[in-house]
Amino acid sequence: MAKHGEDWPWRVGPDDLYHILIDTRNLEVNLFWQRTNYFLVLNSAFVVAFFNVSNAINAKTFATLGLLTSLLWFRACLASKYWQTFWEQRLEKFEKDYLRGLEFFSMDPEERKKLVRDGPKDEGLGRTSRLVYGMATKCRSVSFSMLLLALVFILGWLALLANSFANSAHP
Repeated sequence: MAKHGEDWPWRVGPDDLYHILIDTRNLEVNLFWQRTNYFLVLNSAFVVAFFNVSNAINAKTFATLGLLTSLLWFRACLASKYWQTFWEQRLEKFEKDYLRGLEFFSMDPEERKKLVRDGPKDEGLGRTSRLVYGMATKCRSVSFSMLLLALVFILGWLALLANSFANSAHP
């Protein structure tokens, strides 16, 4: 990678620091998915329990637990996204400062869009494939989708909880 003179202030070189930054960012991404999977499984268990209990008190209890779990899930997703973004921004700054021209994280957004847009054209795809892959040319966030899923669970639990209080019969 890049060469640095004697003015480099740390014992480890910039290449090693760059790898540490990438590993830390990847750790945050993996932790995001582990947490998301945990909360999704836990919420699914509460959904099964809610619809399989026979009395209204237990249904309200599971709905309340589901709501609280979904709120914690949403909060955990936000925290994970914060740290993922932090490390990606550090990587971008590090590339600009010490590894000019690498542009893995510091690429110009318009150039990135062009690369992604032109990619399927190079694969010699048919019309249907181009149409489907064309939908992938807009940058979307999978972590945003998980935040939306947590919100859907929150709204669902609120509706089930309101229904369980409004109707004495379960559910």
